Amino acid sequence: MRLPTHLPVGSPIIGEVIAEINSIHKKTRTSAISPGGGTTAISSESEYEKLQLDTLVDVLSLRDPTPHASKEMRGLISDISEALLTVTTTEAIEEATKAKTVPVKINLHRPNSWEAWLNTIVSTTVVVNLISAGISVDNYPDSICWVFIESMCTLVLVAEVFIKWF
Repeated sequence: MRLPTHLPVGSPIIGEVIAEINSIHKKTRTSAISPGGGTTAISSESEYEKLQLDTLVDVLSLRDPTPHASKEMRGLISDISEALLTVTTTEAIEEATKAKTVPVKINLHRPNSWEAWLNTIVSTTVVVNLISAGISVDNYPDSICWVFIESMCTLVLVAEVFIKWF
């Protein structure tokens, strides 16, 4: 039995898996650690009605939980155990893709020589615009010089848009 990749909420297989993990835990552990640090016997069946984190960790800490599972659920428990014990991203990706390699074509865009020059001019224009805006706040903010510099920077940026557009 294989675990489907998508299960609807309330799927009966989830209940079966939880019951099987609880059953494995019950078979392999005869006592539980109490909050005080000692061990106490598991007292009732109601403790196994839900899957608790410590139960899942106990079952996953077994070297191989599949021999303790019912025959019908061994494959599913094995798959779940392997999936949850996958340690690295690489292992998870290999498991998900079944280690199939897919060639990836990387297409790096290398700008033409004119485009590289244009990018340099635009970058310089942005830096000049930032510096002039910072200086104009403190030194002669009403000067026509700042308006001229701002206009030239705007002209260069608009020209870049039209050049790259066409």
